[in-house]
Amino acid sequence: MAAKSAGSRAARIGLAIAGGSVLGYGAYYASQATAVSALKRQKGEAETKVFVSQGKFRRAESTIQETDSLIKALQQQTEQGKRGLAEVGQQLAAARQQVQQLEAVQQQKQEEVQRTHQDIERAQAALEQARRDLTQSKQDTTMAEQSLRLLNQQMADAKSRYNPLNHPRVKGMFK
Repeated sequence: MAAKSAGSRAARIGLAIAGGSVLGYGAYYASQATAVSALKRQKGEAETKVFVSQGKFRRAESTIQETDSLIKALQQQTEQGKRGLAEVGQQLAAARQQVQQLEAVQQQKQEEVQRTHQDIERAQAALEQARRDLTQSKQDTTMAEQSLRLLNQQMADAKSRYNPLNHPRVKGMFK
C-alpha cells in the first residue's frame, strides 16, 4: 500500500501541480482576458471616436468647400454688383447731364417766350397807337377836307368877285 500511497501521493502532487498550473494559468488567463477585454473595449471606443471624428472631419471639409464655394459666388456677385453699380452711376451721371442740358434749353425757351411776349405787348401797344393815329388821321383828314371844301368855295367866291357884277351886294340889288 505504500506504493499505492506513494503513487497516490505523487498523483496528488501531480494533480496539485497540475491543478496549481491550471489555477495559475487560469488566473493568468483571467487577468489577460480582463486586460484583453479592457483593450477591446478601449479599441471599440477608439474606433467609435475615429469614426465619429472622421465623420466630423468629412462634414467640416464639406462645410469648408461649400463655404468656399459660397464665398466665391458671393464675391462674384459682389463684383457684378459693383460693375452694375458703376454702370448705373454712369447712367445717372449721363442722365443728370442730360437734365442739365434740358434745363438750359428750358431756360432758353422761357426767355424766348418772355421776349416774344414782350414783343407781342410792344406790337399791341404799337397797334393801339397806330389805331389812335388812324382815328386822328381820319379826323384830321375830315377836317382838312372840310377846310379844303370851304377854301375851295371861298376861292370860288373870291374868283367870282374878280367880276364886280358877281359881288354879293351887287347881286343883292338885282334881286
